[in-house]
Amino acid sequence: MLHRHRGLPDGWLAIVEEYRELSAIIVYPSSMLSREVRAGPARGTATDGDLPILGEACDRRGPVLIAWDEAEAAARNLGNGHNVVLHELAHKLDMANGLLNGTSDVGGHHEDQAVDSVAERGRAPN
Repeated sequence: MLHRHRGLPDGWLAIVEEYRELSAIIVYPSSMLSREVRAGPARGTATDGDLPILGEACDRRGPVLIAWDEAEAAARNLGNGHNVVLHELAHKLDMANGLLNGTSDVGGHHEDQAVDSVAERGRAPN
């Protein structure tokens, strides 16, 4: 059970609780290569070529992968809308309700402004 921490705004305790199943945060020096089959460039096609990724949020209890050079660059350029750490942690919040659909039910309140604000600031192009 989590206890309210002095200094955390209302609503943040629910956010912290949603990370209870996060098994690890793995930090790589720079981008990683994904080698899984994914949608191809044309409709109905697939590709398995290497794809550089800056971060990845693995399902449910899986880890979050982060490229350190990208995290460091985001920390130096706050407010530019490209923060791989916030982006991947927002994916983990999204996964908490069992659906990966760009929404979160943190604390049972989908409209929770704190969550929406964090998710929006962490949103980066995929």
